[in-house]
Amino acid sequence: MISRKAELPIPQILAIVLLVIVLALIGYWLYTNGIGFNQVSSEVVCQSKLGFYCNQWKISSYQTKPGSQDFSAACGTITKDNKDKYYAPDCCSYAWAQSVTQASCETLS
Repeated sequence: MISRKAELPIPQILAIVLLVIVLALIGYWLYTNGIGFNQVSSEVVCQSKLGFYCNQWKISSYQTKPGSQDFSAACGTITKDNKDKYYAPDCCSYAWAQSVTQASCETLS
């Protein structure tokens, strides 16, 4: 088929537009919660918070917890009302974060 200048390749344009939309949706899904990329970085952040928490607790010779707060708890027990009782309530999904003790902090140092 001989192409004329005035003809628009509409099927190709539609395919490109749909491809861009699909790629944008997949990218957004992966960025927000997809296959665990966000969870991995959150765990790294939680481990950093744990290190800071343990250092602060160690400074007080393990007498008073930083801000008199536990590190975290199970997600089902943390509510908007009691969120201030925890140093890192956003780390509640990790089992290690739910049971931070003096012994677990001492193993970090």
